[in-house]
Amino acid sequence: MNRVIFIFSGLLIFVFAGAAAQESNGKKTYSRTLQAGREIRLEVNNRYGSIVIDNWDQDSVMISATVEATAPDQTKMEKMLNGIDIDVHEEGTSVVVETLFDNEARILLETFKGFTGRIINYNSRLEINYEIKIPVRADIKIRNQFGDVSMGDNTGNVSVNLSNGNLSAKSLNRMSDLSLDFGEAVIESLNSGKIVTSFSKFRIAVCDKLSVSSTSSDFDLGKVKDLDLNSRRDKFYIGNLQGIKGSYYFSEYYVENMEGEADITLRFGQFEATRIRNMDHHNYVTTNCDLSLDFDPSESFEFEIRHTNAFIVVPGRFRSERKTIDEERKEYLTSGRTGTGQVLKEVRIDATRGNIHLK
Repeated sequence: MNRVIFIFSGLLIFVFAGAAAQESNGKKTYSRTLQAGREIRLEVNNRYGSIVIDNWDQDSVMISATVEATAPDQTKMEKMLNGIDIDVHEEGTSVVVETLFDNEARILLETFKGFTGRIINYNSRLEINYEIKIPVRADIKIRNQFGDVSMGDNTGNVSVNLSNGNLSAKSLNRMSDLSLDFGEAVIESLNSGKIVTSFSKFRIAVCDKLSVSSTSSDFDLGKVKDLDLNSRRDKFYIGNLQGIKGSYYFSEYYVENMEGEADITLRFGQFEATRIRNMDHHNYVTTNCDLSLDFDPSESFEFEIRHTNAFIVVPGRFRSERKTIDEERKEYLTSGRTGTGQVLKEVRIDATRGNIHLK
């Protein structure tokens, strides 16, 4: 194993004196290039700064890091800088990059709490920023806190664990495992993605297969082929959806174009889908939920709605009948069919309270 803890190439200190207080700024930089084999994996572990990853055509990995610190006086600023090292080493086919803090630097950071300008604007601040160039085929694993992550195209496996920062990426063409808390993500395309998130926003233009476990987050999805969700208190806006399954609690969903299969359980909240066509079997279990489904007139299917104390609207073009199951509990069964084609598809809804509107 080739392990190097870098000694910074330069240290620049600027001292500014004001009428009420004195402020010191310092910076040190690092650069190193390592050869990359046919199989290459990059791991980066950082806090309090950004990580920018770009592609290049070289069979190597180039790492550049900049540490900038600001403190009320020069002594504290120097302690912050001197307490931070960049550890770069190789483990088999992996290049591992990690920001290291000694105990004194940790104490100063906890005292000042001025990690980056995005949190609280105290007199003391610290930023540790990376710029890394790698081959497009590299597998990538990133962990970052209080800073952004930016990536270009990638054909390897990608894992990002990010909190209090934003993620941007272009085309991620294999498996992507993304964990984001208190941030925003903008991604052009995902081949296969797994997202675990809370209090965040995602905008993804195209995704083939997507699994989401989310809390109190907003999603703007352009086109999704296969969506698997475990959602609590979220909002989803989906342009084109070709299949969905999962469970939702206090969430809201708006789908412009919907195809394929649906198998979902909803408790509270709202699910609205328009222009449903080329559908497969649909199964909904709802509790205290508003469900609105707008089917293309060309669709032919049978439907069965078992509803308890729920308000049901079925359009006149649907041939339907209602049977009473339990009058005291206000439990009924509304069933029928629509369309003139061969019926091979079914829509089944089990609703307890709430509103069910078929169009």
